[in-house]
Amino acid sequence: MKTAVLDSGFAGSSRQTTPLVLEPARKAARKPKRVVVPFSISKPKWEVPDARIQVPKPVVWERLELGFVTVLLASAGTLIAIAVSAAANL
Repeated sequence: MKTAVLDSGFAGSSRQTTPLVLEPARKAARKPKRVVVPFSISKPKWEVPDARIQVPKPVVWERLELGFVTVLLASAGTLIAIAVSAAANL
């Protein structure tokens, strides 16, 4: 801290001097300014759900699915027939 002495200014003055304490000036805390940055890109165009294109399944996948289901049903039938014949022989 710095100190200064206030007096009347004369050399022969009988007044008592008063010390004055000087403090550095404090700046008030500034709030940050909000900055708005404009974008040149316009709003995105949203896709309408009804405007989607229905892609048909290829015929190959339909035949593979049918074949897979046929094999599963045939194996299930075979396992049931084997289980019934094994139970009859006990």
